[in-house]
Amino acid sequence: MYDTLARVEKELAEIELDCLRKTYIASRPKLLERATAIEAIPDFWSTVIDEAPAEIDQRIQPRDVPALNCLTGIDVERFEVVDADNGEARSIKLTFKFKPNEWFHDETIEKKLHWRMSKSGWSGLVSEPVRIHWKDRDLTEGLLDMAFNLWQKENELKVRSIGTSTERGR
Repeated sequence: MYDTLARVEKELAEIELDCLRKTYIASRPKLLERATAIEAIPDFWSTVIDEAPAEIDQRIQPRDVPALNCLTGIDVERFEVVDADNGEARSIKLTFKFKPNEWFHDETIEKKLHWRMSKSGWSGLVSEPVRIHWKDRDLTEGLLDMAFNLWQKENELKVRSIGTSTERGR
């Protein structure tokens, strides 16, 4: 009985994922058209941020606001979607576009969120830290750079570990 329910739930999840993939491919031209229209509206993104729901607003620190007011665009891409029938549609890439500002050199900052499933059954979005090229003042007070450096070192260790275990297996 429960096996049947689990099978049906899995099949429904696959249908939803297939619909998400097809919808993304079909709506891309209109999403690009909308992005162009938004770019023509003065202060659009600062207004959106000002009106953000509590879930987002609580994550924005007062020190972030001046830099976020330099935001000129946000693009969302389902970067693992290959076509209407292939690719992980739950993974997304957010591209934040900024006008020149006093805080960082980057004109764009990309954040990728990968949909992953573990052997234990957990599934969800996993992201990598992003390097921001600060000018004189790091708004995160070094925290973002530390996270990025730690992530980078962990990946270097994984690569070395894989190389060592491969060499031992010969």
